[in-house]
Amino acid sequence: MTKRKKTDIVPLMVRLREDLRARIEAAAKGRERSLNSEIVARLEQSFDREGLTRLRDQTEKALTSIVEQNRRREYLIELEVKRLREAFYESNPNIKRVEEMLKAHDDETEGE
Repeated sequence: MTKRKKTDIVPLMVRLREDLRARIEAAAKGRERSLNSEIVARLEQSFDREGLTRLRDQTEKALTSIVEQNRRREYLIELEVKRLREAFYESNPNIKRVEEMLKAHDDETEGE
C-alpha cells in the first residue's frame, strides 16, 4: 500500500440514503458548490465543532476551578479578618466597651 500525504486528495465511495443525498444536494445548490464540496465542508465542520466543544469543556473546567479557588480564598480572608478583629479587641479592651456603649445609646435614641 502506498503511503499518502496529508494533502493528497483521495476518492471515497460512500453509501447513503437517497433522501439524505437529496438534502445534501439541495444544500450544495443553495451554497453554489458541488455535492462533493458540500460533503467535505460538512465533515470538516463536524471536526471543528468537536474541537470547539472540547475547548468549551476545558474552559468551563478551568473557570469552575478558578471560582472554587476564589471561594476558598474568600473564606480564608474572612477567617483572617475575624482573627485580627478578635486580636485587636483583646489588645484594646476599652474600644469594645466604647462600641457597646455607643450601640446602647443608638438603640435608646432610635425610639425617639
